[in-house]
Amino acid sequence: KSNVGPNDFNITLTVTVPKDQTIETGKGANVVLVMDRSNSMNDGGGKGFKNAKKAATAFVNKLMEKGGNKVAVVGFGNNYEVSSELTSNKDDALKAVDAATKPFNNDNNGGTNIQAGIYAARNILADHKDEQNFIIVFSDGKPTFSYQSTIIGQWEGCYVSRRGYHHWDDGLFGDGKVASLNYTNFKYTKSFDQNGLAGDGQNYSYAAGVTVTCEHGEKGTTRTKANNGVPAIMEAGLAKEAGAVIYSVYVGKDQEATDTMKKVASDGKYYSSDDMGKLAELFGGIVEEVIATTAKSVVDPMGAQIVLGDVSNLAGVTKTADGLTWNPTAEGVKCTVNEDGSKTYEVTYPITLNTDAA
Repeated sequence: KSNVGPNDFNITLTVTVPKDQTIETGKGANVVLVMDRSNSMNDGGGKGFKNAKKAATAFVNKLMEKGGNKVAVVGFGNNYEVSSELTSNKDDALKAVDAATKPFNNDNNGGTNIQAGIYAARNILADHKDEQNFIIVFSDGKPTFSYQSTIIGQWEGCYVSRRGYHHWDDGLFGDGKVASLNYTNFKYTKSFDQNGLAGDGQNYSYAAGVTVTCEHGEKGTTRTKANNGVPAIMEAGLAKEAGAVIYSVYVGKDQEATDTMKKVASDGKYYSSDDMGKLAELFGGIVEEVIATTAKSVVDPMGAQIVLGDVSNLAGVTKTADGLTWNPTAEGVKCTVNEDGSKTYEVTYPITLNTDAA
């Protein structure tokens, strides 16, 4: 029904549970925090690390309020370092957060290998495939390292002459070029030595040797520009295929970092800001969503035409990136016992129609 203005409405959600039945509460969550430990996090007197510790500490404290949840913590630079495997002990998890929000002792280890952090998280969750698994990936920059791989390319623009000779046409004025790349057979390693990694620790892209195939079935080798973003996205894809939900959090303005972190995230799970001081707020939104999801909540996604109003005082309601979740079993939710013995849980929340987005 309309509330205040012509585009303001109150929406009511109800859940009715038959007599002698209850709403099953969700199982605990397995959450892996993947924290950026690159050198840039130490800029400005360590502002990045200070905010990361504050955000991750609050995340763990909130998540551990509900029994059954477990946390693991991973830090990444050139490669990954596991600060803690999955634990339900809050003190152990907080110690791990402290370890993963500090610079490495050796500055040479402080590149940005997002793929490595996700790979470590994927391994931690490997024995928990039938459980509720979440990976939270935080970074303040573009990936500058990844694992070495075999890169295969598709070549276009070549031709076969009238005499039947194949020409790659790759000269200065030729049309031949690498059209696409496929990264395969990653050489996973625990070493932080950049000589065993792809990339230079400073840039998103790097020159790589590539085996190419053309439409005529010819094969050749060349050098072209590869990047560290695609391996991170591919690693995230493997984690998603195994059942993990990935939230990515990026603080900064770099377009290559933005593109990578958006594709790392599961649908609707990308969070960002250009202000490191907002990191705790971003993490706070994520932990509320994780808790609501594992509580088997009602999910109400909303399009761009709907603007959710203030729900901060509504029991069991959590605002998400694309709508809200509602846990009918939360304390304070309105519950009515019906004549037939069933129970109806109810919540009403405000929205505004954004007609400009239509």
